[in-house]
Amino acid sequence: MNLEDFLAPVRQSLIEDNEHLHPQALVHHIAKHTEIEGIPDLEHCKIAIIGVMEDRGTNNNRGAAQAPDSVRSYLYTLFKGKWQSPICDLGNIYSGESLRDSYIAVKEVIHHLLKKGITPIIIGGGQDLTYANYRAYDGMEQTVNLVSIDSRFDLGRHDAKTGADNFLSFIVLEKPYILYNYSNIGYQTYFVNQDEIDLMERMYFDVHRLGIFRNNIREAEPILRDADIVSFDLSALRQADAPGNLNHSPNSFS
Repeated sequence: MNLEDFLAPVRQSLIEDNEHLHPQALVHHIAKHTEIEGIPDLEHCKIAIIGVMEDRGTNNNRGAAQAPDSVRSYLYTLFKGKWQSPICDLGNIYSGESLRDSYIAVKEVIHHLLKKGITPIIIGGGQDLTYANYRAYDGMEQTVNLVSIDSRFDLGRHDAKTGADNFLSFIVLEKPYILYNYSNIGYQTYFVNQDEIDLMERMYFDVHRLGIFRNNIREAEPILRDADIVSFDLSALRQADAPGNLNHSPNSFS
């Protein structure tokens, strides 16, 4: 598989704007996909950052497609920790002709990385990309533990197009059935109807209200420990900390 067919290089100006930073800044410790050097050697990569410039599946959050480079502009300035796992930034997947085309591109890239034992980190786009990430496990001969940090369950209507507010119904109902368990961290009862809560209980999924973790965030560790996919919706952050997200709440995580 030629990843360059799916991924555009990291914008050169993002790299040049941060070259003056301290030698321990992340910009100097992430192998990057550039126009000159191409895709980094994946044999020396354990964590891969991928931007997805797609927001057609978002719910009232157009503009999320521009998030990858905005995140990079801050990420690159942070300092390196004591971790030993090499990180690479593979650049951006541009939006396809249709939303389904974008899902296929994300699925193919993630599947390729998983087969090489590389952990992907997707930035940008809507939370509906969780569906494409999940489908990347098709053919991996394993089941999937999915954890969503979200104020809602995003079950929505399965008879509508896949989007950020109903992607979970497609994960649960579509073949092949590879979902082993779903866990939610931080749902808020006034955003979730009782029928959905009852459904979660009947399916033996693990759902946990926001209040449990606001008192002790360490309660989340056992849930996250066995996750194959962790999906984070910015609506799980309170309005003051994520004002750019239009689905926020004043009572979320801080």
